[in-house]
Amino acid sequence: MAIGNLNKKGATSKFAEVKAKTVSDFLAKAEDNKPVDFVVDLSSLTLGEPVEQYVDIDRQSHILKGQILLEARRRFISNQEFGEWRSLNFSGLPQQTANNLMNLARYFNEKTRPLAHIPVSVGYLISAPINEPIAELVYNKAIGLEKPTLKDVRIFIDQLKNVSNKIASNKQLISVDKIMVMIGRLSESELKTLFSKIKIEYTNVDL
Repeated sequence: MAIGNLNKKGATSKFAEVKAKTVSDFLAKAEDNKPVDFVVDLSSLTLGEPVEQYVDIDRQSHILKGQILLEARRRFISNQEFGEWRSLNFSGLPQQTANNLMNLARYFNEKTRPLAHIPVSVGYLISAPINEPIAELVYNKAIGLEKPTLKDVRIFIDQLKNVSNKIASNKQLISVDKIMVMIGRLSESELKTLFSKIKIEYTNVDL
């Protein structure tokens, strides 16, 4: 596969050469091997089971794609080199989609944090870097729902962010209150000294 040829961190000019070599190797290998019939008997499944399998395979494919991209990224020095390689090998894969796949694969794993029944779209939202501070809370909420939807998770994220903003605002108010109490305890001469220092400090500052 192409990824097996990424152990050499070369310049952009070598990307086409590597790709061509990979294609040649693949074709040569294909000539040496007899075709294998891949037959799956789905006739014994109930009508609902193929749907479940389709969703599960689709979910797993997103994580696997992300894992492949993460492995490829580790073999390049910079994002620019990786981006050039990605453009050559996956011309129909936009950068944002690639980032989403890598974020998904980086956050979720079958052992400690499975995607389980969480829709891929929700997984993308949870694993987005912007939600990193609250990702664990959001994941626990989503995994606890029988059928988590993108709308439900967005509402929960907004609630968490509103609470976080209120806490930050309260901390700021408490700090201002403490400062005012301290100022109120100063003597008249101490107040004059304080205001003189403030005036000197901010004389040349545009407020």
